[in-house]
Amino acid sequence: MSFAVYKIGNFKLDKKNARLFQCDVEITVEPKLYQLLLLFVDNPETIISRDMIIDSLWDGRYVTDNAINKQVANLRKLLNDNPKQPEYIQTVPKLGYRLICSIETLTPAPVHSRNAPITTNPISRVWWLAASILIIVILKTLWPSHSPTQLINTKTQELTRQTGIEHSPRQIIGTDSIVFLRQQLGQSDTHLWSKDLIENDQTKIELNGHVISRIITVHKEQDALARIMFLENKGPDCNVFQSSINIDNQLSDSTRLFNCNGQRINDIALSPNKKTLFYTASSRNSPESQLYSYDIDLQLHELLRQPDPVGRGNHALDISPDGEKLLLMSSDAQRKTTLHTLNLTSNKLSRHKTFNYYVDEAIWDHNSQGIYYFAAPPSHQIIHSDLDGEDTNTVVSASDYLARNLSRLNKQDLLFSTRRNNFNNLWLNQGNALLTDNSSVYDIIPSLFHQDNNYLFISKRSGKSELYLTDLNTSNTTLLSNFDDYHSFRYLELSPDDNQLLLSDHNCVWNILVPTLLSSPSKINLSDMTESFCSPATITGLGWLNHNTFYVATADKAHPMKFFTITNDSIKLTQIEDIENWHYLISDHYTQQIFLVDKVSRKISTAANFKQWQTGESATETGLILPKGAFHPKVSQGMLYYVTRDNKGFKLNWQTLKAPYSKGELALAGYYLYDSAKSGTIVSQLVSIEGDIHRALR
Repeated sequence: MSFAVYKIGNFKLDKKNARLFQCDVEITVEPKLYQLLLLFVDNPETIISRDMIIDSLWDGRYVTDNAINKQVANLRKLLNDNPKQPEYIQTVPKLGYRLICSIETLTPAPVHSRNAPITTNPISRVWWLAASILIIVILKTLWPSHSPTQLINTKTQELTRQTGIEHSPRQIIGTDSIVFLRQQLGQSDTHLWSKDLIENDQTKIELNGHVISRIITVHKEQDALARIMFLENKGPDCNVFQSSINIDNQLSDSTRLFNCNGQRINDIALSPNKKTLFYTASSRNSPESQLYSYDIDLQLHELLRQPDPVGRGNHALDISPDGEKLLLMSSDAQRKTTLHTLNLTSNKLSRHKTFNYYVDEAIWDHNSQGIYYFAAPPSHQIIHSDLDGEDTNTVVSASDYLARNLSRLNKQDLLFSTRRNNFNNLWLNQGNALLTDNSSVYDIIPSLFHQDNNYLFISKRSGKSELYLTDLNTSNTTLLSNFDDYHSFRYLELSPDDNQLLLSDHNCVWNILVPTLLSSPSKINLSDMTESFCSPATITGLGWLNHNTFYVATADKAHPMKFFTITNDSIKLTQIEDIENWHYLISDHYTQQIFLVDKVSRKISTAANFKQWQTGESATETGLILPKGAFHPKVSQGMLYYVTRDNKGFKLNWQTLKAPYSKGELALAGYYLYDSAKSGTIVSQLVSIEGDIHRALR
């Protein structure tokens, strides 16, 4: 009976062959979704708790509420079920879910798809075969290039399951073992581990003073367990090293290949012949990343042929396993990524697929023909396609976010990592630190009201970024938005009178009247807001200077700061002279005082208010200097706030602007903006990190 064919409402389920049909037409079902369907079918009219779902789909390991909600929502979508008037899956408040449709056991005979010939006549078979081929050719020709990808039969295997985050897996070439990095919340240093995939033994490797930020490659070596090449970052120091992993599981015989101080290396890889390192890097003077090579024998760096670096520049790369081609990812200021290839023999540069979203990483497949890359957020999928984005297949569909550093394993498998970062909003008020209503995912970019105890923030509770309102007195939270598309928001700023709200992503700023936002009978979309400003350069700062004037800082080198005035429902660009001398322009929303930070000396000066300073009043030095490396400064009620970062994490700092000076600080493992007002200070802090390494078996 366990292999019978079941009739589930309007569907038929063939358990023996793991096939689902609707009106005799077969439906493709992702593996995890199929597991969830079986869980309901095997337990009809029974309350399925969230713990039962976790045990069935994720073997009992921790997953977010959002991951469970998403799987149930996907199953309802598959069954064309309306959660408000369910015919299949009913929500049982506070307990779980129940399958409520009728289930009949049918004769376990083969179920024929409508597209398959039922007749046994040989002539009919030939006719059907010819017609099917013709239909496939027509569909292949006419089907749009943005059609959904198909999920191929890929199994995934969890390789690590420890607390903290495990990432950057690399196969020890020539063995059945891998190495990876492990890190715990609040620990600045990563730890290097190896795992034998046959015996399942894990071994910690002593680093002997090294700090590994990225594993480049690892090879089996005759005189030692392996030879490892890695990138090391210790504060401002940046180096590329090569070391041996000896039989005592320690790093030894370390050799520095080159020093990369003053640069930020975004990606780095070793050629198959082990003679050349290819890397992408940016500097403070040139934030766009560029492509370089380093000849290990000659100790020579070279700037390679590449697309003109704009926006993020040429930020990620991968060398084909045959060593002939370099895959390069270039992202413009709008965070749209284009794939290029550089033939390392002919030096020919070719342009391929352009994505309408930011692709942080792509790698070659094992045959040096196709590629693997991440699907557009908020989906957590790895796609395989050709260089032009055709013949796409989903090879991994995960419940958690996917971390960077994909790598190939053996002849056809893939190593990838998942991550779960939980940011919570921490309210600091009169010496008390209180968590507000927080989820188990991203609660970020808090913005306090200036006149009452409410605040706005962005959260991914629904799977994509939405705008929320929380009452600090009651912790009651309300969803205010329903954005159509996925957005990566960067700033959220309330005007000093709490009348207007600014919201920005990487390139555009929108504004809306707060009374309209709070009184809207339906959840707002970006189309309900006014697009105030869009820039080809990345937005690096946003803030109000008074009730109707705000600034936007961008990565535009010629005009890094722009000012706008809102009058009578119109927004006017305001020109200000000599603004290039100042690194930051800050307003104390309670006193209207303006504070300016000198770009070179970082000395802090002040003026009575923005209008008087704008019309010629000179700024007066306060005698204070913003510390080197400090960022995101704010001033509220005569108190200066700023953030610093070191190897141990972030710190939120504050100090009075007048003598006698007093200071304070709050250590943060991770940080995603803060705000300060009469009600106190609120900061989005990282409270947990989890992540595991997986293997996709092709």
